[in-house]
Amino acid sequence: MMPKLLIVDLDGTLLKSDMLHESFWSAFGRNWCVPFLSILALRRGKAALKNYLSKGANIDVTSLPYNTKTIEYICAHREQGGRTALVTASNQIFANQIAEHLQIFDYVHGSSDKNNLKGSNKADLIN
Repeated sequence: MMPKLLIVDLDGTLLKSDMLHESFWSAFGRNWCVPFLSILALRRGKAALKNYLSKGANIDVTSLPYNTKTIEYICAHREQGGRTALVTASNQIFANQIAEHLQIFDYVHGSSDKNNLKGSNKADLIN
């Protein structure tokens, strides 16, 4: 029997915050034009906005507000032979960085510049 796959969301689950907010404020701290440029990016869709912010932000993933209870749950699942996937609407760049830092995920899926992995897009991936 194959081990069960535990699918974990990032914003508000693995993190006590939201990467869209984290990336906006980080990018804004580096460039005061970010609010205006974010509006232009958003005109191409939320995925484009997340992609724009992921490139302008400088986030230290080691200092993000992780939910320790969620991490403990994931580790317990893995100890029992289960596999884990980080599936998030946050940008793939951040998903990869966080997964690399935590080393507790077998699979990592995030939004691209054209596909916002949220709602039905996330459901389609999972199914």
